[in-house]
Amino acid sequence: MAEKGTFVQRNYKDTIFHDLFSDKKNALSLYNALNHTDYQDTEGLEVVTLSDAIYIHLKNDVSILFQDQLELWEHQSTRNGNMPLRGLLYFARE
Repeated sequence: MAEKGTFVQRNYKDTIFHDLFSDKKNALSLYNALNHTDYQDTEGLEVVTLSDAIYIHLKNDVSILFQDQLELWEHQSTRNGNMPLRGLLYFARE
């Protein structure tokens, strides 16, 4: 438990995920791993992460546009039943 006045960053895992995969080279590596592909050229990849997409302070972790396909990636350390709805809202907003 944190002492009074001590700031505890509860979202450190998704911050690391966002920082790591906002880099085009790392994003392409994750794309390849998830899609069983072996693309090497990051030129056609665009990081399009949404900020304050639906509500204030609600952002997705990483989004990319590659090969005319939008990929939304969220880091979740626990099961979250509303992720399909959030995904739909993210896609609609984008």
